[in-house]
Amino acid sequence: MSQDPLLEVEHLTTIVHADGGKVHAVDDVSFSIGRNETFALVGESGCGKSLTALSLMRLLPDAAEIRSGSVRVDGEDWLSMPELRLRDRRGGTVGMIFQEPMTSLNPVMTVGRQIGEALVRHTDLRGKAMRERTLDLLAQVGIADRQRRYGDYPFQLSGGQKQRVMIAMALAARPQILIADEPTTALDVTIQAQILELMRGLQRDQRMSVLLITHDLAVVSEMAHQVAVMYAGHLVERAPRDAFFAHPAHPYSQKLFAALPGRSRRARRFSVIKGAVPPLNGRFTGCRFAGRCESAAPICTQTAPPWTRLEEGHQVRCHFAHEIQARWGKGEAGVPVTGEKATDHPTQASARPQPSELLTVSDLKVHFPIYKGFLKRAQGYVKAVDGVSFQIQSGRTLALVGESGCGKTTVGKAILRLIRATSGEVRFQGTSILRLPEARLRPLRTDLQIIFQDPYASLDPRMTVGSIVEEGIAALRSELGRSQRAQAVERILDQVGLPPASEGRYPHEFSGGQRQRVAIARALAVAPRLIVCDEPTSALDVSVQAQILNLLKKLQDDLGLAYLFITHNLAVVASLAHEVAVMYLGRIVEAGSAEEVLDSPRHPYTQSLLASAPVIERVRTARSPSAQGEMPSAIEPPPGCHFAPRCAHAMPVCRERYPGVTPLHADHSVRCHLWPAASSSPNPA
Repeated sequence: MSQDPLLEVEHLTTIVHADGGKVHAVDDVSFSIGRNETFALVGESGCGKSLTALSLMRLLPDAAEIRSGSVRVDGEDWLSMPELRLRDRRGGTVGMIFQEPMTSLNPVMTVGRQIGEALVRHTDLRGKAMRERTLDLLAQVGIADRQRRYGDYPFQLSGGQKQRVMIAMALAARPQILIADEPTTALDVTIQAQILELMRGLQRDQRMSVLLITHDLAVVSEMAHQVAVMYAGHLVERAPRDAFFAHPAHPYSQKLFAALPGRSRRARRFSVIKGAVPPLNGRFTGCRFAGRCESAAPICTQTAPPWTRLEEGHQVRCHFAHEIQARWGKGEAGVPVTGEKATDHPTQASARPQPSELLTVSDLKVHFPIYKGFLKRAQGYVKAVDGVSFQIQSGRTLALVGESGCGKTTVGKAILRLIRATSGEVRFQGTSILRLPEARLRPLRTDLQIIFQDPYASLDPRMTVGSIVEEGIAALRSELGRSQRAQAVERILDQVGLPPASEGRYPHEFSGGQRQRVAIARALAVAPRLIVCDEPTSALDVSVQAQILNLLKKLQDDLGLAYLFITHNLAVVASLAHEVAVMYLGRIVEAGSAEEVLDSPRHPYTQSLLASAPVIERVRTARSPSAQGEMPSAIEPPPGCHFAPRCAHAMPVCRERYPGVTPLHADHSVRCHLWPAASSSPNPA
């Protein structure tokens, strides 16, 4: 517990009334946050982190109630406070950034009015003074062109801008405590870096305390002073940040570290947490993690472990805390080298037969017309993809990396002809497919498949899993009879780690990771050669992400699949990819082997992506600056190099003409005026 607590939570218990009984979503949770301190609450989805925050604010849904415990903010008891008085404290004393800014912002109110509401409620500002304070807040959170954005609606803002507006609303009344619920989960690494730096600066300037709710250990490493790990509604470990990252002591905490992707995992499969989180509608007699713990003993299932003190401020709920902490093996940057040795990995290309060229994309362009006027004539174009070229070889993974809006997903869909390309060529095994008649393209659909970003949105909620997987087989492999299709479905579900009983269940009955396995099974059903993976792990917890990445690696090893892996997660790229292409505003700016691009990045944008990604125990010297601002519009891209307005190294020539391709090595090229085409030495200018 903190020596000078501003927030004190003691034995907080919140239950949710559900059809299956009372769910103990938050069970006997205690912690405190000191003044000007960041306290990180860590755990997987469903462990009770967000419900803990909502309990502190007394913003629970109708089905939930606080059963017991106390919450004191600066000495005041919030749980016994009348609702009318509490409304003044919410936002005034404690502000909150909700997880989903798009669903938290009112879509029919302008940004200025929404921030103004908070000011009206918690300050005496009105009229011109309120408008000036709102504009100051927009400037404070880094919103460019604040006068125009004041009158914009949420749908007119990017994801990073919406998150900044949420922060401005939370800070309007200068709260003492800021609750940030997954504030960067859906953001690109560059925008994430800006938001985290913004929060650090605001905390420093206003001397706020922060309750940071996240499942991203790298973000915790950069932001937190104190850390608490939550599992199944229960805190299982509390520690100062340095002690936690040096010696995590609970088996669950260690498993979270072992599941992290990164360069140290290139030669190994990810360690996964077997089983599932136990249901919370019953009472526990032993350790809640016992059923998934490799170190569990009979006492673990019979007796709930008490808090064990390891050192100053470091406590853990585990019967064997000292022994388990002593077994913590360190690798690079304090992260353990664990996990099964992979049979193949991106750095062992020589272990395979020489791969053959499978897909070639040449000067691909996708321009969407902008229609205006009474006659709806094209007045301009959104140049979503503007001259992209790359190759993918059989059995290998090309990672297409970049921020949201750069055109990555459009490239994947254009290759599969899910959207129409404007020009260019796509050749699959030597056959040009962009202009093939549909009748001739149909047989190729068995070789080219896609895994969409959101499995819940891409799976028909009215169809069972068996029907979803069988649908593609029936459409594209008509030679198979009913019994053969049934056998194929059973075999494919087994391949992706789903039991046969899954066939009769519907998508809503599965977890996020299981739904992603269903999406992978659907793609595998027709025995493809190439799969476009569109951000397949972006919405998953680290342990579930590890399972999916292991599955994709195994399927590639067993079946020789090639992947176009679309992502902005560079840690995943380092773990999975053989080649990397970095995309910015419709064009590829750097491409090459994963080792070359990630270990020796040459384009300032690639360098900024790597600099922006939070890393546990990152070395904080000699790093390139993170890109500032957000990506320009694809309707009117900047003249010359599109990255020049955000580039710390921009020269006059960068604003005059777009750079050509400079080959650096046989497997590494870049488009940047810092690297002249005639030399592999940087431009001295």
